[in-house]
Amino acid sequence: MPPLLLKLIESPVASFLFLVTIATSLAAFQNQWLKEKFILRPYAFAHRKQYFTIITSGLIHADWGHLIGNMLTFWFFAFNLEQYVVYLQCLQLDTIPDPTTQQLNQFLGHFKFLMVYLISMIIADFSTILKYKDIPGFSTLGASGAISGVLMSMVILTPAMGTQMMIFGFIPGWVFAILYLTYSYIAAQRMEDNIGHEAHLWGALAGIAFTFILLPHQSWQFVEMLQKTFYGWMH
Repeated sequence: MPPLLLKLIESPVASFLFLVTIATSLAAFQNQWLKEKFILRPYAFAHRKQYFTIITSGLIHADWGHLIGNMLTFWFFAFNLEQYVVYLQCLQLDTIPDPTTQQLNQFLGHFKFLMVYLISMIIADFSTILKYKDIPGFSTLGASGAISGVLMSMVILTPAMGTQMMIFGFIPGWVFAILYLTYSYIAAQRMEDNIGHEAHLWGALAGIAFTFILLPHQSWQFVEMLQKTFYGWMH
């Protein structure tokens, strides 16, 4: 089986999110009504009960650059994260499971990945809603908050796989995580561009928090890895 097809099959949730996000984004590029229907307007969410936009806004993007940037990050991390979570979920079994138990754990793994993605998206959007709920003209869109959560979750879990995640081939994942969170916080305070840095920050924090909640044993291996790293530096 071709590696690309195998990747899609082994990560059904990521595949669905990836393809749907691309399809809806392309449709919104051509259809202003659809874009207006899906976009998140904090004022409309809070005062007109347009609650569905907290999800639909993550399925559309502002332009080609926005879409390509997010989908490239999604491609490199989300598919691997889903496979990792399924593997780690099945690894918790102490004995050789029967087929039903194995299928249940695989389902739970896929479900946990979905929860990290959706909860990161929702919390990222809520941070924006709380800040701009009384400003009628403000709007936001894109999957950046959810993808930030996926990226941070991947950083947290890789020590459980016996590896350390490297960003750009040479930056340790935990160093990147610190730099990313710090930059997002500072940029959110400065508000010098139209990028949703605050959503990135809260999406990333949600990804970290819910990875610890959903896979606590594996997540604490990340903490142990940091302790060993800092101990090595000091000695």
